[in-house]
Amino acid sequence: MNLDKRIALLSDEEGIGLLQRFSNAQAKRPVPAALDASVAKQMHEELELSRERSTAASDGEVARAALRLVASDPAHEAGIEALLDHPQGEKFVMVETAAVVSAALIALQTHVRFERDKQGQWTAKIEKKPTDSSLLKDLVKKLLSFS
Repeated sequence: MNLDKRIALLSDEEGIGLLQRFSNAQAKRPVPAALDASVAKQMHEELELSRERSTAASDGEVARAALRLVASDPAHEAGIEALLDHPQGEKFVMVETAAVVSAALIALQTHVRFERDKQGQWTAKIEKKPTDSSLLKDLVKKLLSFS
């Protein structure tokens, strides 16, 4: 079974847990707490997304979208596969949406650079276009549905 299909079959809890494990293993770089209006506008423009408001995505949908984007990058493919092959023991921990958004933004930074100016405003620039840009668009749409 291919990696994309394996991710699609994850339960919400499994997807969220896997995304958190991935984000915890990444180098710590600053990311916004959420996609505020100015960053959302930039992402809409750079990705040529419609202004139509998306249906709110669940935490699990955001997690799976983030994992699919990360797994599409050859630099992270083996790591995601290893996380899938070696799941952690079951945990019964409530995860807040804010934690999922933060983890998804860390995954998003594999393709987008977030910077903060002197006034504290965030900007976003797509540094590395994924092989399949629909994965990046899907994740951004799901993240924007939270705001």
